[in-house]
Amino acid sequence: MASTLDISAARSHFPALQQEQVYMDNAGETNLHFYGPDDFEIMLIISIGISTTQLLHNLATALKFQPGDELVLSKLNHEANTSPWVHIAERLGLTVKWWAASDPKNPVCDPVELKSLLSDKTRLVACPHASNITGTISPIRNIADVVHVHSRALLCVDGVALAPHRQVDVKALDVDFYAFSWYKVYGPHLAQLYASSRVHDQIQSLGHFFKPTDTLDLKLNLASANYELTQSIPEVVEYFGSDPSTTWAQMAEHEERLQQILLEFLASNSRIDVIGEPSASKELRVPVISFVVQGAGSQRLVEEVERRSAFGFRSGHMYSHRLLADVCGLEDVEDGVVRVSFLHYNTGEWVSRLDDTNKDRGRSTGAGRGIARGTRIVVVVDSLRTRTITIWIHFIKTIHAMKTFSNFVNFVRFCGFCRFSHYIQIAYFATWLPCSGDLGHLNFLEIHQLEA
Repeated sequence: MASTLDISAARSHFPALQQEQVYMDNAGETNLHFYGPDDFEIMLIISIGISTTQLLHNLATALKFQPGDELVLSKLNHEANTSPWVHIAERLGLTVKWWAASDPKNPVCDPVELKSLLSDKTRLVACPHASNITGTISPIRNIADVVHVHSRALLCVDGVALAPHRQVDVKALDVDFYAFSWYKVYGPHLAQLYASSRVHDQIQSLGHFFKPTDTLDLKLNLASANYELTQSIPEVVEYFGSDPSTTWAQMAEHEERLQQILLEFLASNSRIDVIGEPSASKELRVPVISFVVQGAGSQRLVEEVERRSAFGFRSGHMYSHRLLADVCGLEDVEDGVVRVSFLHYNTGEWVSRLDDTNKDRGRSTGAGRGIARGTRIVVVVDSLRTRTITIWIHFIKTIHAMKTFSNFVNFVRFCGFCRFSHYIQIAYFATWLPCSGDLGHLNFLEIHQLEA
């Protein structure tokens, strides 16, 4: 069914979108709408703070524990939902169990795998509603059912990466804690934590002894949230109109089409490995899409695309260091992945242009006819800092395997000839000749930026 979302109307609310820059680093942008509670109950069950990380650290400090308690932490977590629990476990001598994933290419929070980690000693399970790397949606209600088999076990969910894309009903999910960041959306630099009313007596107050403890905010917030920023939150909620459920459904439909365009392009290139759900189904993922390119650095790729176009997205581990290192097995976690994340204000036209931009880069390192063993090649390396270095390379045994320019680039980089600058360029020969001898007389077709 075609989306009925009025994208032009949505974009009109964001002045920055009227500029040339194309924003594709929208992971985590969110609005959370709580169903069920009336206004008075909302006052009792939420706390507003400067960040999700800060709120969860406050919660970890205030939550009551007993000797021998166990914490089960997902390796798919953003560190915001891991470090508070690791720190409190170290301080109190609690046991941490790691909930990993069996598939490094599409890691998920599997309730079946979780069962084997739970016991009557389990005090808390922490996981993401959607990974900010993979975009894969976790089956939170199923996870909650598994966790709550154990009477003292609580479930803490990080909703930062999911809530921008889906309407969240915390009561239907049956979570004990749910956190997200307003500043990841269209909102102010604030975050918000929900705690089920059934667990409030398990949370100690961090405030002064004479302060009341009627609400979650009074227990966890060491000072009032910024009044001016808090006052802007209702304006964000109004953006979703008189029928928020319909608006959210339209957004999900539109975003499904966007991610399908990019995922199909990525799947068509054998050098690209997507980390996360390969399907574009809105039931399985949100448009947070991460990938690595064989033989190319993630940061270098992002810089090159930004140099050539108006597209803006990110690279790195995105604070999900444990996921990329321990589950996905990336060798260079700091360089990490390339992450492209859409929101409903992105258009299919721009996503297709992004694909075309990357196709052009692929053609610029296209194949030649191969090089015979023993061919002497002239490589011009320009550091872009007023130096041009000519290197003569005599390939002896390996050159016959160099079937494409990209393989040649990778081999040169492997040999260490490209360490002169972060901005190195290699001259691309107009012709690959299957002969030996001095090819220094060849004319260059054009200059292409090194891929890593």
